[in-house]
Amino acid sequence: MAITLLINPGSSSKKYSLIEDGRVVADMRFEQDANNIDFCLQLNGREQKCENPTFEQYDTAIRFVLDTALREKAIKNLQDITRVGVRVVAPGTFFQSHRLIDDLFIHKLREREPVAPLHIPSTLREVELVKMELPHAMLVGVSDSAFHSTMPDYARDYSIELKDTDMYDIHRFGYHGISNASVVRRTVPVFSEVPNRMVICHVGSGVSMTAVRNGESIDTTMGFSPGSGLVMGSRAGDIESGALLELMRAKNLHLFDAQTYIQTRG
Repeated sequence: MAITLLINPGSSSKKYSLIEDGRVVADMRFEQDANNIDFCLQLNGREQKCENPTFEQYDTAIRFVLDTALREKAIKNLQDITRVGVRVVAPGTFFQSHRLIDDLFIHKLREREPVAPLHIPSTLREVELVKMELPHAMLVGVSDSAFHSTMPDYARDYSIELKDTDMYDIHRFGYHGISNASVVRRTVPVFSEVPNRMVICHVGSGVSMTAVRNGESIDTTMGFSPGSGLVMGSRAGDIESGALLELMRAKNLHLFDAQTYIQTRG
């Protein structure tokens, strides 16, 4: 038995799916608010079960998930899980491809941590726990921006000097790409083909809109970081650069403090 575990460590939730031969055998998700943690389990062909784990169990959710999967007989033993895919939300051309998670991957992810404080710390924590619980499994970073790698230069590049764009890898990378790709696939049974043009709206704790032509992204509201674009659950979205600089001056915010402010105080 070879099972793949897919993990989505979101900004306000965690989702886990066990896949065997292209079939979902178990879906598990955690939703967090200020006071509670909700956990729901959906096994193939069975009624959904929900409970309220502790915040400590949420912090080490992968252990809770694996214990639940064993108890509910979704897997026979942990060795059944041979591959693990983790959704990765991080700016950079390096992260616009799906990659094996190795030491270089972790190093580059840590370098980008200040830019995505809602996503990268939780992803690093998830990877650390997966390595402890499933050391035998192949670990892959599933890019959340790969879908937007088809964006033309006029949509991808900022209006700054091209030498700086390339030297410092400053581009509009876009996010929610996994969600967008899923929507594109789901249009085929409805329309018998992928529509020539459509706009996909992703609305959750994070919010974005993407223009799609013939199944490929040509523009999106999110830019360099997952805090850009539209106003979101806790993210301020786009703020004019002069206003941000004045906010930093007035509140005496350092760079990391400013990033955290606009992504958590919106």
